[in-house]
Amino acid sequence: MALDKITIDKTRAAAHYKQRNEYARIAAKLVYQRFTKVLPSTTLEEHYISQLENQVIRDFGQDGGGVDFSELVFTENVFFNHFHKWGTRISEAKFTDMAQSGILGADGIKAMGESVRQATAKAAYLPQQLTTGVLRAGTGTKLSTSNGNSYSLKCYDGLSLFNVAHPVNFKKTKLGTYTNLFSGAPSGTNPGFLPLGGPFAKNSSTGEWEYNASADVSIEDGWNNLWVAIAYLSTMKMPDGETPRYLTPTTITCSKQLLKNIDRILDAKNIAVHAGSGSAGGGSMDIEGSIKRLGFKEPTVLDELSAPKDEALNGTAKIERYDWFLNCEDDNNASEIGSINIGLRMPWNVKIFSDGTGGGEAQRELAIEDAVEAIGKMRLFVGVGEPQYLYKVQAPRA
Repeated sequence: MALDKITIDKTRAAAHYKQRNEYARIAAKLVYQRFTKVLPSTTLEEHYISQLENQVIRDFGQDGGGVDFSELVFTENVFFNHFHKWGTRISEAKFTDMAQSGILGADGIKAMGESVRQATAKAAYLPQQLTTGVLRAGTGTKLSTSNGNSYSLKCYDGLSLFNVAHPVNFKKTKLGTYTNLFSGAPSGTNPGFLPLGGPFAKNSSTGEWEYNASADVSIEDGWNNLWVAIAYLSTMKMPDGETPRYLTPTTITCSKQLLKNIDRILDAKNIAVHAGSGSAGGGSMDIEGSIKRLGFKEPTVLDELSAPKDEALNGTAKIERYDWFLNCEDDNNASEIGSINIGLRMPWNVKIFSDGTGGGEAQRELAIEDAVEAIGKMRLFVGVGEPQYLYKVQAPRA
């Protein structure tokens, strides 16, 4: 019997089919848009071309003779939309047999509705799954997805999103580089790993924060480390090599394990100040005013960072949970493209097929197999662009 000829109780059936409501419920809990720029998408390949901000004004004295012509430099980011699909197949008998509830076809309706609900929830989560994957990719230049496919994670300068040597101006390498990956020991060009919490102690010889199972980063040290990171951002230059970028970090992205310490840092009114020898005795310091001046928003918490796969140090601690990200959220939103970008070419949609729908070989196959199918799909892209708006503070790996 064709599916469109089955008599069912549509009111009860609707209770099992919650695609739109379920999407809204799941989507309301997602936070990827706080560290991701959402871009429009209308075609397979999205090309974003912008002019590098490298114009320089020179002083030519009282007579004004001469002029220097600034080079026009263009950057390009290309994003490719991928299809993401799901399918399920249920026996047609479940739609034609009387269920124990006394409703004809109720078992099929319930099974199909629940399958669609689960797939729709997964579709709502997919953008966060992909963008969080970018955060966790480190210096990788590809984000692997299902079926052996991948998205490119190269910025306009050809480097990975998080890199220790992004050029200030990729056409004028003499202007130097900057890092948006704080890791390892501090140096003249990298502040190094700056923990806000967790089992780390500072090596007095190298200044590097190292794993120490018996240690715990204090609120004082976390507060000082946050300021070191913020101070580094103030040194960022425009591609002319002269003008400050005036970046404004406003959001910390972290795991739930790290949230406790970060909340204590951002909500603190006073912190203990240790004596130079390292023992307590230096009194306390009022930091409430300086914290308010920072203007930080509520931290963005990612459970994905709370459950790392296999990153470990000395086989005793899961370390990725102590990574954190400093996001210039407002600057990122004001830019044409952001550090992490996502675009939805085709929203999630589900179609249901039986031997009473369509035609030709596909309909014949469903009739032979007595099956009802549901196929869902969406098209989207994810990619990276402007690295200067997002900074990763990476805990030491084994």
